[in-house]
Amino acid sequence: MTTDGSGLLILRNSRSGTAVIRTDPADLFAERLPGARVYELSQGQDLADAVDAAFTGGDPPRVLGVHGGDGSVSRMAGLARERGVPLLVMPGGTFNHFARSAGLEEVETAVDAYLAGDTVEVAAMEVREGQGEAILALNAASVGAYPELIEERDKRRRRFGKWLGGIIAAWRTMRTAEPLEIVRDGRRARVWSVF
Repeated sequence: MTTDGSGLLILRNSRSGTAVIRTDPADLFAERLPGARVYELSQGQDLADAVDAAFTGGDPPRVLGVHGGDGSVSRMAGLARERGVPLLVMPGGTFNHFARSAGLEEVETAVDAYLAGDTVEVAAMEVREGQGEAILALNAASVGAYPELIEERDKRRRRFGKWLGGIIAAWRTMRTAEPLEIVRDGRRARVWSVF
């Protein structure tokens, strides 16, 4: 870690956290991390493409930073793990479950920790459907009826609101949901949802 952010690449996902009002951290980055490279992802751009481009240059980052929500954080954690570099998480999403569980309620707190050299080790797990590609999950992962319910609720949220949309989503989801077969430590089970 450097005192000016040299060697740090921060990727910002501007599509994260659109449901909340949040202060733009650009001035904070410029003031406290003037040596960091800050890159704003364009619409539809994948984090992996931006990271690959950064590592093909003559001065690859020594730390990857992400300002985004839980999805961006999980994806970037996988990329940092592949590259063997530390990850700096800065809350920029709607819920920021992972950042909050690490004590990072504000971007400034994450920058303070980075500049002080404070780190936290976290557990990670890989989730795979059948023979599909493994997905890195931090803090929590959910499969089965629950994520289907959330997706259904989000489709109806604008028209019916969160609570009524949730009731409609629960009714629709449970009408069509089927139990999952899971394998854990060699034991099989059929369950409706795994969290």
